[in-house]
Amino acid sequence: MSPSSGKKLLFSPLLHCLMTGLALLWLVAEPESPQLINVTQQQVEDLKNQWQNKTGQWPSKIQVDTLVQATIENEIFFQEGVDQGLDQLPAVLARLQKLGSFLKLADTPDTQVREAELLGLVQTDPIVRKHIIASMQELLTVENPIAEPDQTSIESYYQEHLENYKKPALYKISQVFFSGQQDASKKRTAQFLQSPPESTEQAIRQGDVFFSGHSFPLMSQNQITKRLGDSFAGQLEQLKTGLWSGPVKSVYGWHAVMVHQRVDSNYRPLSEIKEQIVTVLMRKSRTQMLSEKIREFEKNYQISIEPSESLDIANTTASQQEKNL
Repeated sequence: MSPSSGKKLLFSPLLHCLMTGLALLWLVAEPESPQLINVTQQQVEDLKNQWQNKTGQWPSKIQVDTLVQATIENEIFFQEGVDQGLDQLPAVLARLQKLGSFLKLADTPDTQVREAELLGLVQTDPIVRKHIIASMQELLTVENPIAEPDQTSIESYYQEHLENYKKPALYKISQVFFSGQQDASKKRTAQFLQSPPESTEQAIRQGDVFFSGHSFPLMSQNQITKRLGDSFAGQLEQLKTGLWSGPVKSVYGWHAVMVHQRVDSNYRPLSEIKEQIVTVLMRKSRTQMLSEKIREFEKNYQISIEPSESLDIANTTASQQEKNL
């Protein structure tokens, strides 16, 4: 290119327009706005009502915060799943087609799916949302595989939660039943205990009929409680093995009790529950991994939580009650 040609190009109006346009585009260009997740006051109220219906109690502020956080995390998993195309999974499309058919949106399956999508059912149908959320979590688990815990971690968890793996004491018993809660029934039991027969069968015949039977195989206190009540089961620890003891009271009356066999409580060995502990630890690691991913995803979202009036009222009332005390 000759110097004169370059000079002409430098002062060309077309080049000036192009450079001005590029500069203007650079000036007005902004980073993409983060997606908005808005938890409305009505959503918070619905969460609290659902908690009350499930537990019978009004949730505390900490519980409400936990419910709201779970709602935000599920919304993030949902949005990320849609961005990954998980709304096109066969199970999701089958659900949309079923909804489209039920609502008579169209005549053909493909059109029913398309009309259901246009109607916004991907965002509003709870089954579709649940499937997309679960699929996104599974996708993250595949992309971030969880390693099995080592032996040291397994043993540490076992020692820290040893009481969870305690076997209850077991009792094999027979009982002679004397119906009624009155003192007369208690006296009949005491009279029986003065000279009980050597044969268990003969002893049982001296009492009254009991609908749940008179002899039980090895059972825990909890199992015996379901048959004879907590008061009866709670006294078994104090009874001697191989002797008729009592009177022992139950919710039905009075009993003379023979403990034939007692197996003391002990701890299940690690070898017996190792796989169970591995499952627990891997589940915890998966939960931690998903929490870390949520923290990463949150950077791309603007989160807004509307204040809940009923929670403010509840907190004010609670504070006032504390002051009055």
